[in-house]
Amino acid sequence: MSQDRTSPALREVLAELMTAAGLARRIGTNLNQAVATLNSTGQRGEDLLPSAQFCARVIVRLDEAAEQVRRGIP
Repeated sequence: MSQDRTSPALREVLAELMTAAGLARRIGTNLNQAVATLNSTGQRGEDLLPSAQFCARVIVRLDEAAEQVRRGIP
């Protein structure tokens, strides 16, 4: 019989990292669209600031997840 050795805390951190990775992929899409508007019109679109703010929130979330992992490594 195989026994699951993954601790609940490790599963929680893994889930957080997977969520953050998905959010990071969305950042690329959102920022590319916002910058494309800026490049084509010369004007900042309404989505540029919210996209940059979303980027900052995701970076904070990634930093927090990385800190959780760091604390879990002996």
